[in-house]
Amino acid sequence: MTGNKKTSGKRKTAQADFSGVIGFLSHFHPVFDCADDIMLRLTRVYLPQKTVILKPGQIANCVFFIEDGTLKSSEMRGDKEYINWILMGPAFAHNGRAFHTQSPCVELVDAVEPSVVSFLNYDDLYYLIEKHHSFAVCMFKLLGHITSMREINFSLMMSTPDLEIRVRRIAMIYPGLLSRVPLRLLALYMRMTPETLSRIVNKPEFADLKNKQDK
Repeated sequence: MTGNKKTSGKRKTAQADFSGVIGFLSHFHPVFDCADDIMLRLTRVYLPQKTVILKPGQIANCVFFIEDGTLKSSEMRGDKEYINWILMGPAFAHNGRAFHTQSPCVELVDAVEPSVVSFLNYDDLYYLIEKHHSFAVCMFKLLGHITSMREINFSLMMSTPDLEIRVRRIAMIYPGLLSRVPLRLLALYMRMTPETLSRIVNKPEFADLKNKQDK
């Protein structure tokens, strides 16, 4: 599944309840005045674990509202895999430069666990931005939040030499991460070996974070 406009159209369900997406957006700026217009353009899909949403070389034509579950974005640099982000719902995700320039992406986006994701394609997103001031303000604040969180995460990965502190801070920012995402993937994301991460999270003092669930 690629999440492109043609695929989205085939999967659209009449009268789907997207109140969760509207509520998530309104956390950043109220969009209840244009909720019907937004919901008309959303497409919900149910993704089994490991379902690929976007492959390298494809045009990143959609943004993703993760209603439930977890997605990740990864890329190959030479013969080494890097994970750029892991997001648990409710959350918003997109492929940054590739989406905004409508150019082929270098990343692969897939489902870490069974997930429920709503898509909004490029044309509909910009239609809503141009038509509704509230939606434009919401997206401005939402993208600002995403940029800030990615900078925080990057800082944690790159400038926190104490690996235990790095793991604890990430786990506190994203409750449930340690219990829902395989350690191999988390290790790639946190820039450490799986053996090191396993040793850290299995310490007694990490039991509270490992067992904490967010749903």
